[in-house]
Amino acid sequence: MFGWLSALFRGSPPVSEGNLTETSDFWYNIGTFSQASSGAVVSKESAMRQWTVYACISIVSETIAQLPLDLRRPNGSGGTEDAKDHHLYNLVKVLPNKHMTSFNWREAQQANLMTTGNCYNLIQKNTIRETAGLLPINPLDVTVREPRADEARRWRLGKKDPGVVYEVRTDKGQKVFPPWQILHIAGFGFDGLLGESVIINFAKESIGNALALDNFQGSAIKNGITPGGVLEHPDTLGDNKEAFITALKSRYAGAENARTPMVLEEGMKFNKVDVSLVDKQLIEQLKMTATQICGVFKIPPHKVGIYEKNTNYNNTEQGNRAFLEQTMQQWVVRWEQAMNWKLLSPTERDQGYEFKFNFDALLRPDTKTRSELEWREWQMGTPLNEIRRRNDLNPIEGQDVSYVPVNMVPWHLAGQAVAQEQNDPAEEELDKIKRFEKNAVARVFEKVAKGKAIDIQAELEKVYDKVNRFVDESILPIKLLQLDQESAQERIDQIKGEFADNKKRLLEAQDER
Repeated sequence: MFGWLSALFRGSPPVSEGNLTETSDFWYNIGTFSQASSGAVVSKESAMRQWTVYACISIVSETIAQLPLDLRRPNGSGGTEDAKDHHLYNLVKVLPNKHMTSFNWREAQQANLMTTGNCYNLIQKNTIRETAGLLPINPLDVTVREPRADEARRWRLGKKDPGVVYEVRTDKGQKVFPPWQILHIAGFGFDGLLGESVIINFAKESIGNALALDNFQGSAIKNGITPGGVLEHPDTLGDNKEAFITALKSRYAGAENARTPMVLEEGMKFNKVDVSLVDKQLIEQLKMTATQICGVFKIPPHKVGIYEKNTNYNNTEQGNRAFLEQTMQQWVVRWEQAMNWKLLSPTERDQGYEFKFNFDALLRPDTKTRSELEWREWQMGTPLNEIRRRNDLNPIEGQDVSYVPVNMVPWHLAGQAVAQEQNDPAEEELDKIKRFEKNAVARVFEKVAKGKAIDIQAELEKVYDKVNRFVDESILPIKLLQLDQESAQERIDQIKGEFADNKKRLLEAQDER
């Protein structure tokens, strides 16, 4: 049924410098190459042979490919969850088509996106009209245009805004697809529809300079003479020259003879040949050009092995975060929005379904920092099993509940804990002790009123000894559960002080009588 799609994988013939003649089919190859001021021909193929371009494109492509890509949906409790039962979940995460894994597919599509400015995929449907596969199409085989009248009628495209159609060149001729059959991810562009080729349209000169410098360097190594030093003889070696050179190589050449002291006779001198200013300028030019290319692709130079004095990341997490925010974020948003638009139905989007890349995989801190972070997360409500799953550990039975800092109670009991705090059991015990104090003091003075001869101070001492014992036995244990030991003891001392003040006032009042 889809035999013609074999052409989608063949690609266009590579364009090389040898193809560029006055009789070349210019319209067939338009936009696939350009000649820089340095004379180097810049195309997708030639640019990828330049190490900095390859490094930048491969880093971004591999990062897009290795980031976890999930289909998420609301879980009914204010959060989100993986939509594992949806037919698109495994399609984008595991196997987008019969020919490649999700990693290979995303890597190739991102490479096309960065070299040509666009990537295209045919959205295959099964018998029940569900998306069953995503087949890559070579961007150079695709023309995006407005539909003709017959095409607009056939697909019932709007009259005022018919949109676009995708015309694909195959080995059996042109085939046209409506927009809902093509997953199109576009890079930076000026019309909001098509991406521009960074290599051809924006970085041609920088990449051309790099190609020219690489070519110059290769020619210099092949044809140049760069001795490490020169031996100077006051006279001439005569017929012994060849034998002397052979003996010199045998004794001093090679890694095993490195740093071997050289013995020179007959007034000979060894003059070291330093790196010339021209060579130094070439090295600086190579570094500057590589840094420029990194800037074009928004890649931190240290990612491709270019380190400056001011390159200073305290740890891997900080470096990865800068890379993700400055380089990867814009690509991730392009992918997510295109897939949400073309692969999800309006109803599914309204229900909250969305494709999401997970940056956490590249932001894992060192072990010590991660342990401290996970401890704080657990204290603030993250279930222990969620943390264990993140670290590829087996779950623990009963640990799918959340805990909060109010005495570290289960999340669903947090409201009760707050209410309990408002009706503090320690305060309830304190009220009981105050009632005992009131009744006990009343009984003492009732005896005095009846004329009984008692030692009021001794009787009050007995009352308040019991009060202090009740405080230690009933309030202190509760406070030790609520507070640290020092704070708990502080509160107990405060309570006992208040009772001591009460006893003092009673004795002073009795003395005044």
